[in-house]
Amino acid sequence: RAHQAVAGCISSIMLHPPPPWRFSNARILYQPTLVPLQAAQKVTPSSGLTLLSLFGWTLGGIFVVDWTSSPIGPYREVAILSGL
Repeated sequence: RAHQAVAGCISSIMLHPPPPWRFSNARILYQPTLVPLQAAQKVTPSSGLTLLSLFGWTLGGIFVVDWTSSPIGPYREVAILSGL
């Protein structure tokens, strides 16, 4: 049974063209937001990353991309940015 489930997953994956995929006709929304530096630092990995800041603030925001068509069908991506 597990073998059949895996085979079904693989066959559904193979329906898509091989990468690299090209996405065109994108609609993009970026809503920049000033984020307090201390709040951004709490959710940002500290492994060698330094946030850019000015007077205790960094630039974050919400980023949304909507593709009405792509090699894998309609696709929407949303990212919450804690800071630069």
